This record gives sequence, C-alpha cells and structure tokens, in this order.
Amino acid sequence: MEEMNSSVGKKENTNKKFVWLLVVLILIILGLVVYIMYDKDIFHFKESSDVVEKNEKNKKEEEMNEQEDASDDSDLPLNQNVSLSFDASKCINNPGGNYTLAVYKNNAGTINISLDQSKKNISFAFNAHQISQNYSLGWVTSTEDIELQKQDIAFAQEIDDIFIGGFGQSVVGDTALFLMHDGSVEYIPLKKALATDPYNLKSYGKVPEVSSIVKFYTANTTGGVTTLAQKADGTFYDLGIILQKTGNY
Repeated sequence: MEEMNSSVGKKENTNKKFVWLLVVLILIILGLVVYIMYDKDIFHFKESSDVVEKNEKNKKEEEMNEQEDASDDSDLPLNQNVSLSFDASKCINNPGGNYTLAVYKNNAGTINISLDQSKKNISFAFNAHQISQNYSLGWVTSTEDIELQKQDIAFAQEIDDIFIGGFGQSVVGDTALFLMHDGSVEYIPLKKALATDPYNLKSYGKVPEVSSIVKFYTANTTGGVTTLAQKADGTFYDLGIILQKTGNY
C-alpha cells in the first residue's frame, strides 16, 4: 500500500513539473511572438502623450535644422557643389558668339599636372622630347627620352580644379588653367613658359576680368577652338579673347 501511495505521489509530482514546464514554454513562445511582431512593426505599444509630444518636438527641430543647412549652402563659395548646363547664348564678353562644345586634342598627354594634399602646390611634369616637337622649341632631345621632367609650383591659395585648354587654330594657345578657391582663374601659357624657362615654371597670375568661375569647357567657335569659363548663373567668358590680349601668346 505504501508503495502504491509513493508511486502515485511521484506521478503527481511529474505531472506538476510537466505542467510548469509547459507553462514556461508557452510564456517564452508568447514573448517571442510579441517581440517579433513589435520588431516588424506589426503593432506597437501606445505611447504616452508626453512621449508623442516629445517626438513631434524632435521632428520639428530636425526639419528646422535641415532648412538651416539648406540655407547655409547658399553661403558656400560659388565653385562648390554646382551642377550646370551649357547655354551657348550666355557669353559675357562675346554676346551672340557661336559656341558648340568640343574635345580639344592638346598636350594633356605629354604634360601631367597633379595637386598635392594641401591643394596649394602642383607637380608639373612633361616629356621633353615630345614637348620640343609639339611646340617647335628646338631642344636637342632623344626620341627615346620619355622621362618626365618634374618640378613643383606653389600657389597662394587652394586650387579647386585644373584644366588644360587652348584657343585659336594652333598649339600656341595651349594654356594650363587653375580654378582658385575664390572663383578666380590663374594661368600658364604653356608654349611661352616652356620656351622661356622650362625648369622654373610659375603662374602668370590671374586671368584679367574673370571672377566667380565654377567650371571650364572646350568649345568650337569662329576662328577655331576656345576655352570657356562658366559662372554659377550659367553665363561664361570666352577666355581665348581675354588671354590673347595679355601679350603672352
């Protein structure tokens, strides 16, 4: 009789343990289901009015900050983050001129210009033999001389862009152009500079009458090719007309 009672007691304890285990498993499963549904945004707990009000306030502040950031962009230099289209009728110094965008085969392949991390110094390198041939400089160089002659040139302010352009119908107009951070443009008349002192190159200063530039183009026009310098409002200068007046070509 005692053995039977003991057996019944053990069975009841086993059943209780099974029930508790089942309850725990059900609670765990329910918890997982609730978490998954909340994580997937199937439902969310109701926020208190204070939380809702705080979230709305934060959202308004974020929108105001975005508007302020957008307005601050207008104070950036004109040559920053500008995307332009080209309208040939907007030439400043040659109204009514006929301009079509083009690609000019200049000496960019034999002249390499690179900017250092300070953005105020460039490394200017050229192939002496090819430059002598292209510009008829008369240098005595070997046809096998492919070593680039290198030198550094310092500028007073940061450079935002470098462009090799030209004007006219010959390489005489080849020009290295440097878009400065303030929107001005400095230049090196390549043939004259290399013919004068190829190992002491320097900027010839700012292109006269030109300011607030953001972009360069090459274009075909009456009399040959030219280089255009565009402003943020889409108007542009024909640099060929201006550079010819400097007496450096």
